[in-house]
Amino acid sequence: MKAVILNSGMGTRMGVLTKEHPKCMTEIAENETILSAQLKAIAEVGITEVLITTGYFNDVLVKYCESLKLPLEIEYVYNPLFDQTNYIYSLYCARESLRDEDIILMHGDMVFSPDLFEKIVDCPKSCMAVSSTVALPEKDFKAVLKEGKIVAVGIEFFENAVAAQPLYKLLSEDWNVWLEAIERYCESDNVKCYAENAFNEVSHQTELYPYDVEDVLCQEIDNSDDLAIVAERYQSLMQCEPPKTTGESKFSDDLPFLYEQQKERLAHEREDSAFRKAKNAFSLPIEKAAFQMAFMLVISLFRSIVFSWVNIFMFVAILVCGLVDLLYLPVYAVLYPFLCLYFAVFKSARIKRLERVLAETEKALAEKA
Repeated sequence: MKAVILNSGMGTRMGVLTKEHPKCMTEIAENETILSAQLKAIAEVGITEVLITTGYFNDVLVKYCESLKLPLEIEYVYNPLFDQTNYIYSLYCARESLRDEDIILMHGDMVFSPDLFEKIVDCPKSCMAVSSTVALPEKDFKAVLKEGKIVAVGIEFFENAVAAQPLYKLLSEDWNVWLEAIERYCESDNVKCYAENAFNEVSHQTELYPYDVEDVLCQEIDNSDDLAIVAERYQSLMQCEPPKTTGESKFSDDLPFLYEQQKERLAHEREDSAFRKAKNAFSLPIEKAAFQMAFMLVISLFRSIVFSWVNIFMFVAILVCGLVDLLYLPVYAVLYPFLCLYFAVFKSARIKRLERVLAETEKALAEKA
């Protein structure tokens, strides 16, 4: 059996934590990284052959693995197109080393309980880690179940699905079918999708069963928030006795593939397809949309009140001006005759003064002549 760890991704969602090394080298405890925890768990169950796909910070990763000095034979497969492709192409690059092999396949950012990992390795069938107690994630992997088997894996499935993690045990007969589908995808230049897209097309030719991990630690680290949660759980796990699992799938053939317990737990999170499409169409969380609508309603009401008071003020001002004009009318009516008489007398006196001046002037001119 061979362990396969996919480490060719760039880990951009981790921000500054991946500026100098790949995401798998992020610490989850003192002197312990995601990758060192994975490799130690692999060595403890007796697996000696490991294949690691690389890309971003290839040399840094290789030197780090060598520094761990674990009893493992590690083969490194470099994906030269790591920044242009998804991990489906990394598996394609490693296809010759993986054909006809029983494998343990995991993503490079997976953190899990060593006890759980041992049970998955010992599982007699091909299986994938799922959880019947974890709510369906919005953007992470879900596994669609039918008659006790996994028939599809992806982020887009919600009906008849359970939360899933990319930790697989694959027997050679099932893995070869999947690998051939991966080869067809990549040779058709379909290299930017998940490898699980290829599996979904051939799942009817495989027998992949769900392994229910329940609440045992088995989780990917996608961002710094995940890192804080997973690191705390991992450190607590290492300080005490690991929780035990029954190792039995809760989705065997004689049981319904979707449990009432799961339905009740997720009822408040599931949405009907019409609502989900509407929500995605607007790309706006419903809580935020409701808040914005309420805010706009308050603003509109406030504006209406303000404009109403402004209109009332303007009406009162016009009314006051009209009343003032009405009060002036009798004043005008009384004063007008007196004003006219005043101006008539003033004008008559002015004319007489001018006539007198003119007569004096004419007399002075006559005497001079």
